[in-house]
Amino acid sequence: MPTRYNLCKTGSGRYQQLNSEQESAIVRSLSIYGFGDCIRFSKKTGHNSSFGSYWGLENLGCFKELNGYQRLMNMSRSEVKRLAARIYELLFISQKRRKRYYETEPQIDETNPKYQQIHKELRTLQKTQKRLIDSNILVFPRISIEELACSDSW
Repeated sequence: MPTRYNLCKTGSGRYQQLNSEQESAIVRSLSIYGFGDCIRFSKKTGHNSSFGSYWGLENLGCFKELNGYQRLMNMSRSEVKRLAARIYELLFISQKRRKRYYETEPQIDETNPKYQQIHKELRTLQKTQKRLIDSNILVFPRISIEELACSDSW
């Protein structure tokens, strides 16, 4: 069954996010802030545990093959594939040499079912965000004073 993402509020109730209710989803949510989008992803590692991360799209420039972005819907298909490869690498490939992690592109078997799932989920999120924007159901928030103050400390 394809992963579906529902529009809801973030934990603070202040911002919107596209969230998956499906336990099998790897890409769990796309939070939509004034400064840009953030993606949360994870994999199950045990009965009640998981491993994952939460990446702001504007910070993806730390990877050799990616740039910083504001919105997922603005990324090209090839950029989404590269993002899927990075997420797959973090979750499913052991990284013992951190330097390699940033300075070389990941070598991913694109026929791997987990990679395909991540790529498909990112594309679904991208299409959902675009559809909601085009229908005026989703409106990008303005950058708040708190966000500006926080971004200055980065």
